[in-house]
Amino acid sequence: DELVGNDGNLFYCRVCLGVGEVVCCDGCPHVFHPFCLPAGPSKTSLENDDDPWYCHDCIKKDMKGRSINPKKKKRLGGKGGRGAGGAGRYRA
Repeated sequence: DELVGNDGNLFYCRVCLGVGEVVCCDGCPHVFHPFCLPAGPSKTSLENDDDPWYCHDCIKKDMKGRSINPKKKKRLGGKGGRGAGGAGRYRA
């Protein structure tokens, strides 16, 4: 069973299943610790503070010709995630 919060995101990191400071994908309900992301376009995008931000799974789907369906996410807190305008980071 996957636990989903009121914002539509899962509670646990997709990679390690841990909780804490996580970044939320804008294309699916998965969340990740920044240090759990594998090297590649998704991690680079996070480091570049791209908004919207997509996880490696969503980027792979998009590269295979399946379009990413961005979700509207309710951001918590004033400035939110990784700086002004960055993708959401939450403490789970």
